[in-house]
Amino acid sequence: MISPVDGFVEDLGTITEEKNILVKGQLFSIRKMLGNDQAFEKYIDGVFMIIYLSPKDYHRIHSPVSGQVISQWDLGGKSYPVNKWGLKYGKSPLSENYRKISEIECNGVHVVLAKVGALFINSVTLTHENEFLEKGEEIGYFSFGSTVILLFEKDSFKANGNIKNKSIKMGQKIGVLVQNLLNNMIE
Repeated sequence: MISPVDGFVEDLGTITEEKNILVKGQLFSIRKMLGNDQAFEKYIDGVFMIIYLSPKDYHRIHSPVSGQVISQWDLGGKSYPVNKWGLKYGKSPLSENYRKISEIECNGVHVVLAKVGALFINSVTLTHENEFLEKGEEIGYFSFGSTVILLFEKDSFKANGNIKNKSIKMGQKIGVLVQNLLNNMIE
């Protein structure tokens, strides 16, 4: 499993039964971010990772795994800042901003790649739609800074060391998927 973008890992943790994640002192609804109750249910007790892209970061988005895009959808309207101040004091930008959601299946394991638009820009452009993706292959780009949120099913992802609150680069190993939710690990 590789990082799909250059950015800063704002948070990494467990998707709780309360269906919210705590980021910079604010609660955000993963259910609302996904806008799809059926998709959300399979990620309860799984792992979330929030990666913030600043204006200086490389803004291409790449697939974190090799797999089939099984579903994609758009949600939200205008966008508010997604930097640390926007997350702390804003109007729930991770669950309200314009976003493109992709669900990818990799050897029976599902991964959500949510691309959240930044401050009034709403410019998330996909370069692939509903195709098989190779790990590291470009799938889209932001025209200006934004945030990527990864969701993993319960017992399907193990983070690579302590990456929370650290800068990462696209293609950098961020963890491993557990194939078929067992202990057979794949990269």
